[in-house]
Amino acid sequence: NIVRGRGRRSLTSHPMQTSGEDEATELLLDAARRRRASRICKLAVFVLLLSAFPTLLLLRFLRVEPFCNDDGSAPSLQPRAGATIQLVLMRHAQSENNAAWNRKLFLGKRDPMITEKGRRQAEEAQRGLARQNVSAHLVLSSHLMRAMETAAIAFGERVHVAPHIGETGFGCFLSPGSCARSRSEQRMALGGAGFDVGAQFDWSLVGGKDASNDGLGPPDWPAFVRWLWRQRPLQQLVREHGENTAVAVVSHGNFLWHHVLPCLYGHPKNTQAYIGRLSVPETPELVDPHVRDVRVIHVP
Repeated sequence: NIVRGRGRRSLTSHPMQTSGEDEATELLLDAARRRRASRICKLAVFVLLLSAFPTLLLLRFLRVEPFCNDDGSAPSLQPRAGATIQLVLMRHAQSENNAAWNRKLFLGKRDPMITEKGRRQAEEAQRGLARQNVSAHLVLSSHLMRAMETAAIAFGERVHVAPHIGETGFGCFLSPGSCARSRSEQRMALGGAGFDVGAQFDWSLVGGKDASNDGLGPPDWPAFVRWLWRQRPLQQLVREHGENTAVAVVSHGNFLWHHVLPCLYGHPKNTQAYIGRLSVPETPELVDPHVRDVRVIHVP
């Protein structure tokens, strides 16, 4: 009986013992919750840090303030104050790659030409510039045919091919539209499109019509401006016309947006045009590449 009674008493739950076990269990659960919350916080911080860099790159690509800085590449030596020339900037007309949804990035056509709509856009731009009495003594174009065609139609002057103002891209495989055909192929294609190649296009500033397009350098606006001020035709124009000298540059949307236009401007549409002032340097080594007093003069 005594043993049996002791057994019965040992199986009976004591209130103090039950309370202690519950408290210990609660402490363990609380510690587990804190560890889980700590892991979640650490994971959130890791994901935030991991996404911060691409987010900053995206904001910089979209030229969102304060990640867009017009003065980031300003040279330490300034050009002569006050002397400027007029600069007209234009994006090319609609190209074959622009027109087709399935011709983007690596699916695009190499060095595409403008479409019929693009030709109409360039003709409309020509009329719009004429209404505003905007013309150019010197017309420059990138080495890609869509820019050359647009320049010839929109400005009605002989087009000089220039270096360092081509399309930004990731190589000919990923961005075939940013790569030029050979100059012999370009002359044949432009002639087939109805242009008088000998009269309307000039490669003399970049080695001649039979030279290679491979040596024209990557898109680089400061390098282009330095090259520009070394050209005798421009130097002669400045001596003759002074600050009334007008130069037109027909290039590409991403290049103009990221490397030339001030921060407040968005991505230019096909044949959208701007006018501004470019400082005249004392020497080509002292150039200020920034285009001042920019305003839109044509929107398609």
